[in-house]
Amino acid sequence: CNSKIVFFATDLHPNVLSSTNIDDSCGAVMYIGPDSLALVDHWNSVSMLGDRKEHQVVDIGTGSGIQALTMSLQAPADCKVVCVDVNPRALQLTRLNFVWNGLPEPVLLLGDLRDPSGAREFGEDSPSRSWNQWFEKTTIMLANPPFLPVPVGDETINKRHGLFSSGGGSGEEILARIVELASKYLEPEGSLAVVSEFMNPGTDFFERLKSWWGDTAAKGV
Repeated sequence: CNSKIVFFATDLHPNVLSSTNIDDSCGAVMYIGPDSLALVDHWNSVSMLGDRKEHQVVDIGTGSGIQALTMSLQAPADCKVVCVDVNPRALQLTRLNFVWNGLPEPVLLLGDLRDPSGAREFGEDSPSRSWNQWFEKTTIMLANPPFLPVPVGDETINKRHGLFSSGGGSGEEILARIVELASKYLEPEGSLAVVSEFMNPGTDFFERLKSWWGDTAAKGV
């Protein structure tokens, strides 16, 4: 980010966490791994901010906030940043990291993407608002979603890896939902950037991708 030193607090790799206790029912937050850095490098390389002056950046599954924060370092001062996570611990760390790096606090949303009722603002005693209300006029959507096919109710796996690893029974549930939301709420010239892995890409992956996106026009993948 223009050679600026950035500070981050997050949890450690699951290999370390297996012998570490986190006093939090929601479990660990995603560590900064190669996929996290790959997404940062991607949108830096394609200059996603462009010449547009007004942006709303939505970081889905924000974890420690690495994507939203590094984007904020280059965005215009009036750029609105929205960070979404199902884990309250993740949003606490995101808030800490923005403050630590001297940046305005983003909008922090606590909610599960699969919940059609939407999300509520973290730390506020307020009702949930729809995804449409939160994501309207989004110009950039970023995500490094979980991709492991985790059996529902498997406490052993959930305890070891936390929420950040669970992509649902197929491993693609969260990714599919992100693509669906992007197709609905991105501005016409908006961009979706995702780094993920696929446990079962198969020959029909692009057909599945098109089915998640729906009928909304898109320039390419």
